[in-house]
Amino acid sequence: MTASPDDAPLLRPAAPPPHRLGDLAAAFGLDPSGAPGWQDVLVSGVRADNRQVAGGELFAAHTGAHVHGARFAPAAVAAG
Repeated sequence: MTASPDDAPLLRPAAPPPHRLGDLAAAFGLDPSGAPGWQDVLVSGVRADNRQVAGGELFAAHTGAHVHGARFAPAAVAAG
């Protein structure tokens, strides 16, 4: 018997539950500073492409082959 795609385990839920940014930072051993209240911001996903960011997602800016992702942070903020 062969497995069908419907039998495969779900790797990512369609609507991931949001998590507090402060809880995520603590889970990774981070203690960033930021605007007051940043710890209570709810995050439901992470994107490295600012063109794909939606409301509630965290934009992860990293060094690229030609440009640093931080250059695209304003567009990510505008997207949500």
